[in-house]
Amino acid sequence: LGAIGKMQRQGGFDAHGLSNALSGERQRVAQGNPDAMSSLESLLDGNHDGQVMDDVMKIGSSLLDSFLKS
Repeated sequence: LGAIGKMQRQGGFDAHGLSNALSGERQRVAQGNPDAMSSLESLLDGNHDGQVMDDVMKIGSSLLDSFLKS
């Protein structure tokens, strides 16, 4: 989460920009180590629907809210 906060501060991302950055990171990690990505996706899939991006968007939006309120 600290790395995500650093990305947001450096890039000045809004929720959509943060989502795009996280999606790019996801693809990069998946190419380098598919097994690790599968485990990470299982952890991030909060509602267990098999779709991670909706959960990542919620996390990103929440983080962005907390950064903007600081």
